[in-house]
Formats: sequence, C-alpha cells, structure tokens
Amino acid sequence: MEKEDRNIFIRDLCCRIPYGVLVKYKPMSFIKGKDSEWVDIPLCSVDVVQNTFSVGDRFSETIDARLFNRFGDPFIKPYLRPLSSMTEEEKREFQKVYIESIDIDNVSSSCLCADWFYRKHFDVRGFIEKGWALKATIEFYKEYERQNQIS
Repeated sequence: MEKEDRNIFIRDLCCRIPYGVLVKYKPMSFIKGKDSEWVDIPLCSVDVVQNTFSVGDRFSETIDARLFNRFGDPFIKPYLRPLSSMTEEEKREFQKVYIESIDIDNVSSSCLCADWFYRKHFDVRGFIEKGWALKATIEFYKEYERQNQIS
C-alpha cells in the first residue's frame, strides 16, 4: 500500500468512527514471534499523527497498535458493505437526502451525502476489491446492533 493510499485509508476510517464501524483486527503477539488470530472489535480512534489506532469498547480494554505492518498492509480491516448491496429502501432514502441537500451549498451537500454512506457502512472507495476491507451485509450490522442494543 502506497503512502497516499494509506492516508486515504486512515482518513476514511476516521470518518466512520462515529457510526460504529467494526473492524477485524490482528493483534501481533510478540511472544515467540507468532502472529495471533484475527478478532472482530469496534474501532475507537485513529491517531493520524502517530499512525496508530485504538480498538475496544466500554467492556474491554483499549488496545493501541500500529495501523500498518512493515509491508504497508493494514493490521485492521473494516467491515464494509459493497454499494451493490444497497436495498431499494436505502436507494429511496439516499435520493431523499440528496434532493434535500441540493438547496444547501455544495460542500455541505457533499458532506451530508458522504455521511449517509459512512453511516450505512458502504465501501465508497473500493477497499473491498483492494483487500483492505471485508465484505459485510446489512444483516451483519443489524445483528451487531441487536446484540449490543445499539440504536
């Protein structure tokens, strides 16, 4: 992953944090040099200056780690929905957001539309195809919200 791609990846992750993006995280085990298993966990924060991230939630300890390995591959992969998985209801909802935002200036309109995609966990940058994100379904996030009583 090139430096510019990493920066885009980091900025994208930052935009998704308020919407409860889940990531698959591979903690590195430094005991005997073995890698640990991948785990699913909510992303808490991204430090763009230090190039680190924190994962965890209110019930677990927060873990700080580097975002990328020495080859530039991410240690975390967000669960994102392909745009092709958008339901008819979501298409109508987005059209409403888009139409209502037309009366606002272009920057605000773009932000409202982008926020809608982030809130719905859509992959708007092709990360799934690049192998930087994992394909999720709408049911995946609904089940997570149900299990954790998130509204």
